[in-house]
Amino acid sequence: MHPAPSPGHPVGPPPREPRPPQPRKTSHLLHLVLTLITFGFWIIIWVIVSVQTDSSNRAAEQRFEDDYERWRHEYYAWQTGQPMPPQPPAKKRASGWW
Repeated sequence: MHPAPSPGHPVGPPPREPRPPQPRKTSHLLHLVLTLITFGFWIIIWVIVSVQTDSSNRAAEQRFEDDYERWRHEYYAWQTGQPMPPQPPAKKRASGWW
């Protein structure tokens, strides 16, 4: 019979740390060539693809930040056996295209 773990003693494997996202990239050289071949018509597609890629990368980064914060709390609880003390709210980042 195994003894009950003492308070603050880690039980089980630690929570797995989230991996940072791999950013998607737009091949600007390819889009430039296609724009030249199509006499400028491809630029509409280029802009759409660039905006979607940027939006996707921002969303993936935000998900990672949320997952990482959740992992910090779970890891702290795993190490100490207690929930993490409340932290002051983080400053919000400005959102925009810059």
